[in-house]
Amino acid sequence: MLKPQRLPKRDTSMDLSCLGVIWAAVSLVAAGVASAAFYLPYWLEGSYTLWDKTHAHKVNSTVVYLGVFRRCNYPMTSPYTGQTMIVHNCGRYASFDDIPSLSWQMVTILEGCGAGLACLIAVIGLFSCCVDDIIGKRVAKFGGLVQTLAGLLIGGGCALYPHGWDSNEVASVCGPSASKFKIGDCRLQWAFYMAAGASVASFMASFLSCYACKNKGYQRAVRA
Repeated sequence: MLKPQRLPKRDTSMDLSCLGVIWAAVSLVAAGVASAAFYLPYWLEGSYTLWDKTHAHKVNSTVVYLGVFRRCNYPMTSPYTGQTMIVHNCGRYASFDDIPSLSWQMVTILEGCGAGLACLIAVIGLFSCCVDDIIGKRVAKFGGLVQTLAGLLIGGGCALYPHGWDSNEVASVCGPSASKFKIGDCRLQWAFYMAAGASVASFMASFLSCYACKNKGYQRAVRA
């Protein structure tokens, strides 16, 4: 007499593959780098020189750093004396409208949204390493699409950043030769390259998301 055969049992759970673990790690790195680059003001380095009333002698020269929405060692007019002074501190602009150019305002939005999306997928990837059955093929593909969008936003912000070099604030620290896509006497700093690297890392993570999951599929029939 034939022994009864058990029906195949479907296991729909999805686990991270080896590439999936790498995807989660790259996603975490991309999110951290993008967030740091967005917040830190070290995108552009220049100098601001204070002159005496006759503009014949230098009073002081200070290294100035400009970022997306923050700056360090920036000039400010004293409300008491009306003279220009250097604030030796780092801080954000008082309001969104105070960001010196429309291009930099758009860069702030692009970089902020890109970093936020990168952090969202990084959290999902981190939890998927610790908890079973969080991520499946559809979720991984969706995460890859979101990371592609994050890479485009962050990279677009980096590409648009030089368009705002024609503002008065940039001219005051980079010299009169500074204009759109012409850096003048300034130079790009490491936070800008961090943002560019975060864009590349987001695209890498998007590619790895296609191989993040391994499907257990169906178990073979087991004879009793």
